[in-house]
Amino acid sequence: MPATEGFTVTARRITPMALLEPRRLVADGGLAQVLRIAGRALRNPAALRRVLRRRRVFRRHRAHLGAIAPVARSATASAG
Repeated sequence: MPATEGFTVTARRITPMALLEPRRLVADGGLAQVLRIAGRALRNPAALRRVLRRRRVFRRHRAHLGAIAPVARSATASAG
């Protein structure tokens, strides 16, 4: 647990997993990065198949996948 390692959790957010979803990709890396990745995938059909297969798996199991984002503060940061 973070508290036993010198951290105190100050907030926690739980959201649905959005891996390989276009909106999440743009939010994480920006439109230019998404276009670069898409261009590479389109030039490599095997890579494109792998990415699309992973996306199908994530979507199929989305009811059982989630993202947890803890926000923690270091004990040394709060003391200083």
